[in-house]
Amino acid sequence: MNPDLLKRKTPGADAAMSDSRWSNLDVFTRYLTEHFIICVPSRETHPLILRLVGHRSHVSLTLSEWAKKQNILCIMPAHTSHLCQPLEVVCFGHFQKMYNAQGHRETSAAITRYNICDIS
Repeated sequence: MNPDLLKRKTPGADAAMSDSRWSNLDVFTRYLTEHFIICVPSRETHPLILRLVGHRSHVSLTLSEWAKKQNILCIMPAHTSHLCQPLEVVCFGHFQKMYNAQGHRETSAAITRYNICDIS
């Protein structure tokens, strides 16, 4: 993991990388237990539904048991990633437009993985 990637990061931002540099169960578990759980609303009265795409790094009995204790329902419907495309257009597309507009105001240089944390 190159520490230069996180220079001037937003407080609370973090990164992790596996030895193989591919997503794996250890990285995903760390994300859920150390970052995600802090950022989601209270789950005491209403369970949280977490929709996963079924990547092999998401499949673990230990992780499922942890999620159940946290009142998180993980669903992994097979062969449904094409159904998420509306999210790309409606939700993430708007986010990308705002991000690009902000980035171009902050710097005239290209946005790269090394200067992304400079954009707030």
